[in-house]
Amino acid sequence: MEVNNSINNKKISSINKTEKKPQEISISTDTAKSQNTTNNIPADLLKAYVGINNSSPIQTTNEQVQQKTKEPEYTEMTAFEYLNTLPNVKQTFQKELKAVADVMEKMDVESSNVEMMVNLVAEGKLWRGVLRYFCENGRMSKPMEDDVVKLYEAYGYGEKPIDRQVPTYSDKNFAVSFVNVGDTFEIEGEKNIYVKNKDGEAHQLKVSKELFGELFPLAERFSCVQGAAGDCYLLSTLNSIMENPSQRYLIYDMFEETDDSVNVKMPNGEAVYTVPKDNLRQGIDKWQHMQGATGMILAEHVYGEELKLQYEHEFYNFMNSEIERLEAEDPDNIEKIEGYKKRLADFDKQNSDGTTLPVLIRFENPDAQGKLTFQTDEHGIMFKDLKSANKELHRKLSTQADFYRGSVGGDLDVVMKSFGYDDIQEYKTGNSEQEQAIKDILFSNDANNNYIFTAGSLSDGSLTEQPIAKEYSIYGEHAYKIAPFNDKNGTVKFYVENPWNATQNSIMDYDKLKEFFEVICAVKVK
Repeated sequence: MEVNNSINNKKISSINKTEKKPQEISISTDTAKSQNTTNNIPADLLKAYVGINNSSPIQTTNEQVQQKTKEPEYTEMTAFEYLNTLPNVKQTFQKELKAVADVMEKMDVESSNVEMMVNLVAEGKLWRGVLRYFCENGRMSKPMEDDVVKLYEAYGYGEKPIDRQVPTYSDKNFAVSFVNVGDTFEIEGEKNIYVKNKDGEAHQLKVSKELFGELFPLAERFSCVQGAAGDCYLLSTLNSIMENPSQRYLIYDMFEETDDSVNVKMPNGEAVYTVPKDNLRQGIDKWQHMQGATGMILAEHVYGEELKLQYEHEFYNFMNSEIERLEAEDPDNIEKIEGYKKRLADFDKQNSDGTTLPVLIRFENPDAQGKLTFQTDEHGIMFKDLKSANKELHRKLSTQADFYRGSVGGDLDVVMKSFGYDDIQEYKTGNSEQEQAIKDILFSNDANNNYIFTAGSLSDGSLTEQPIAKEYSIYGEHAYKIAPFNDKNGTVKFYVENPWNATQNSIMDYDKLKEFFEVICAVKVK
């Protein structure tokens, strides 16, 4: 069989799989140097080449499909060799690029999706992090696929991507009847844009169309990659909310635009993080935050700011209440009372003089079902300077907020509560009663409409995040987003998303899900 995925005269030919030969690509010597690959063929037409039926096919002319130029010369090369000719793409780690090439050689629907994404990366229209951590049993997430098509076609037709993402209407009622739940739109004459909520109503956001495009660009909003901080628990939660059309407004609502700045706040939080509109990533350490959409990065950061505020409130409340209790119940215990007072004074001094950054010490408490709790001694809650903490962690955590969200992980349910969810249940797959309860939820009708799910993988018995099943992108003691779906045979399967690359989901059945994960968090949507 031959399939012609032709973009600027590029031909990809499939081979007989029994021959066990590398996929060969015939490509014009001019094409590898071209910077204009998306301006030729619409995404729907590209997908048609690999057997996708289009419900509303795009009308094209012969000139759009056939190049009326001198037949170029072609050079035979493997998919991997071809990827290494592309600007931006070839800078990807070679081992990871080989995994991308393996997908392209399959010559199926996923191949065309990945090819569009590769072209966008090659042209500098999409960052190359989307090409990382492909796995054997993976496929592009549906939200990412939809955004790649929108982005690809916007550039192909000479349109601004933001106009596809946030179309303009003159009538709000008409707009609501036309767009899908979770989609955004603009009303003529109004500054702030709208999102359609799950009740089919127009919910107005607190940002303009221009700012929204900077915060949540097409494709980037669904392609976040975890940075050096240990906050997989947070990213898997953010991704699960963003990729659920009825819930993503919760993330959009975190942002409030003013004349010259943007305020960011957790839906159920108190801390407000303010950045200038002309430098949205001011104060953000790129190594300690995810890579991807600026809005997602700011959401990640403000969660750390919220933890800092909450933890310091708890510290002061605990220390002051203990001092009051000791003075009332054991006034002769001067040494202990003075020890509490000194620690409180030391924390105040270090937190205000700017020379040090005190951070409160937390640990996974087996007496609290593994939840993070403060470490204490005879003088109350313990703290240390962030610089000494960095030496112990072998990583640079530049702010107290970075430390609190990314030093020792976190709890999935605590993140969900910060978004205002109150019906949150965690189930242990090793407990037969709890395992049956979560199985009933996962296999229920409209599970994805009623719940969002995150999960924690099993310990691998050594260090955290060591490989357990690379073919599924499963690593030990790591957090994931999961979502049930019915395959073409009606069998319930699961998309499993590693926050190391939210672009791709691995696919597995329930037996594999139970094998790899020890806890599943189910959250009833609002």
